[in-house]
Amino acid sequence: MPFIEDNELLSLQKQIDISIEEKEEVSEELEGLKEDFSREKKKSLVTNIIFGILAGLGIGCSLFLYSNNASGNIEEIKLAERTRLLDSISMNSDIEDEEKEETESSNNEETEQTKASSVKDLLKDKTVYAVQIKALGKNYPVISTALAAAVTYDKYYKYSVGVFDNLEDAHALRLGLIKLGFKDAFVASYINGERQAIHKP
Repeated sequence: MPFIEDNELLSLQKQIDISIEEKEEVSEELEGLKEDFSREKKKSLVTNIIFGILAGLGIGCSLFLYSNNASGNIEEIKLAERTRLLDSISMNSDIEDEEKEETESSNNEETEQTKASSVKDLLKDKTVYAVQIKALGKNYPVISTALAAAVTYDKYYKYSVGVFDNLEDAHALRLGLIKLGFKDAFVASYINGERQAIHKP
């Protein structure tokens, strides 16, 4: 059997002790890394949760603001388009009126007055129905006197549309005007140009 001397035995014992110490150091370092990894994992999870909540809140706020502003924007766009259309028609009407005034003679004015008086004669003492769309303190020019008329009464200019011999046709026009945005439109009856009654649907 081989014989080991004390020196060699001590040397082997020192090497074993050094290996055990190195193993313990590596084990401690590994435990530290595991703890660091666990902390970073928790931080990452918390960060992801916070980011998810913020992203959800951001999307929710965006949808809320979009849904609230969308209906408002549509109404604003409709109002702006109606105003633009009326302004455009009014400008065209003004140009046409200027051209007509230059070309028409006083003979045409007499013809218009004759037509108006003959219509008044036809409607004399008869009940007619019209749809009033506005009453304003200031007189605004109408696009077409054939479609709308301004009547003054108690310091207000009352704008009415249509002349009907029956109530049903007047109510049908009123419903159409309400869909176009004239929410306050109503039907009134007239005899010889004087209002007789307001007719509710």
